[in-house]
Amino acid sequence: MRVYGDLTTELNFELRISAFETEAVIVQSERPLINKNTTGTDNLIKAEDLANLPVRDVNSIVSLQPGIVQQDGNLYVRGSRSDAVAFYVDGVLVTNALFGGNNTSVINNAIEEIQVQSGGYTAEYGGATGGIVSTTIKTGSDVYNASIEVVTDNFVGKNS
Repeated sequence: MRVYGDLTTELNFELRISAFETEAVIVQSERPLINKNTTGTDNLIKAEDLANLPVRDVNSIVSLQPGIVQQDGNLYVRGSRSDAVAFYVDGVLVTNALFGGNNTSVINNAIEEIQVQSGGYTAEYGGATGGIVSTTIKTGSDVYNASIEVVTDNFVGKNS
């Protein structure tokens, strides 16, 4: 079972009183279709989902969610103004204080999850009336990974 930021995770189980040794136990659970702990729309994009998306930045990923539109680089959540969306990275507010919008950039390979909330969030997010985009960065690991991304403006022309 995965525990996600700013969401209540409910787990009911009963333990027997006994002692024994065993190998590692892996517990898995499927995500429910309806989360009974939220009153607004709550979408979660995981790192596994990001690997299959043909987009490069957080705004483009978020704009694929229902009720969200991206226009001229700004996000509009459920008809709100673009400065009514709050952006967080690992719990730190990164919204541009003057003009609104995302004030930072995170590469897709570093993202563990992106949580998009539109409506029904708690008072701790008082500065956001349209929506909240919360990005969680991956933590370290014992395994080294490397990747290369090549971006071009097609300056050599298309192959025929």
